[in-house]
Formats: sequence, structure tokens, C-alpha cells
Amino acid sequence: MNLFDRVYAIVRTVPYGKVVTYGQIALCLGNPKLSRQVGWALHANKTMIVVPCHRVVDRNGHLAGAFAFGDGVQAQLLTNEGIRVVNNHVDLSIYQHHFTSDTRIQRI
Repeated sequence: MNLFDRVYAIVRTVPYGKVVTYGQIALCLGNPKLSRQVGWALHANKTMIVVPCHRVVDRNGHLAGAFAFGDGVQAQLLTNEGIRVVNNHVDLSIYQHHFTSDTRIQRI
């Protein structure tokens, strides 16, 4: 399984109505320095319905923006899931999903 496939496997576990950060996914991969590569993988995702990459935000809760999804698309997808988006930002204290300590790509 290549890195992108491993990223997609983790993102598929993020529950409806919750978000995670690029850094959280990198930690699940076993290397906190892979956040940028996580972003590349998500940008290359061709199966947005199967891999809900819209549920991934930056460490401060900011959305990816028009470059990744098109203008307002990520915000609309999150809003459709009941997540409140204000100024392209999600409140992580409310909506952040926390992986369990055993959420590692080796177990997925």
C-alpha cells in the first residue's frame, strides 16, 4: 500500500460531522512530519465520495480553500454534515474527531 492509499484509509475512518487535521493523519501514519504529503494525497483524491477529504482541515481549523475544492465547496460539504463553518474556519473544540491510540495505518 503506497502513502496515498494509507492516507485514504485513515480519512475513510473520520466520522460524519467531524473533522481531523493534516497533522493528526500524519501521526496515524507514524510520522508527524508528513502533514504536507497528506495534503498532496488529499489533493490528488479522485474519489471524494469514498474518501471524504473535505473533513480534513489545518491545525487551526481553517479550510483548504478554493485551490483544493473550488470556491466554497468544502464549506458547503461540511455544513451539509452539520458542521458550523464561520469565515472558512471550523471550531476544533467542537468538531474535531480524536483517533484512538490504536488508530495506526498498520491496523487499517
